[in-house]
Amino acid sequence: MRMMGVLLPILLLTGCGGAVDLTQPDPVAPEAPTRTATVTAAGGKFSPAFVTIAQGGTVTWRFGGPHTVTFTGSAPPGGSIPLTGAGNAVSLRFAEAGDYDYVCTRHIAMGMRGVVHVEGRPRQGDTYH
Repeated sequence: MRMMGVLLPILLLTGCGGAVDLTQPDPVAPEAPTRTATVTAAGGKFSPAFVTIAQGGTVTWRFGGPHTVTFTGSAPPGGSIPLTGAGNAVSLRFAEAGDYDYVCTRHIAMGMRGVVHVEGRPRQGDTYH
C-alpha cells in the first residue's frame, strides 16, 4: 500500500509513459476543392482573381459593369462570355482539369485578368470530403 502511495504521484507526473508533443498541430486532412466559385467583375478587376474548383465544378461571374470574360488559352464548354452588363450573372462548368486564364477585353490595359484552376478528379484511394 505504501508503494502505491509513492508510485501514483510519479505515474501522474510522467503521464504514464506516453509523451505528447503539444507544440505540434493535429494532422488535418487537406481541404477538398470546392464545386462552385463566384467571381465579381467590377471596378476594373475580377475578385477574386484566382479561384480553385474541382473538376466538373462551376464558376459564376457576377457583373457590376460592362465586362467580358475572354479565355486566352483553353476555354471551358460554352467558351468565352461576351460583353455583359451590370446586374447580370453567367455560369460556366469546367469539365477538364487545368488552368484557364481569362481577361476582360475592355479593361485588359488596367490588368483585369483572372485564372480558374480546376483540380483533377481524385485518384483511386484519394478522398474528397
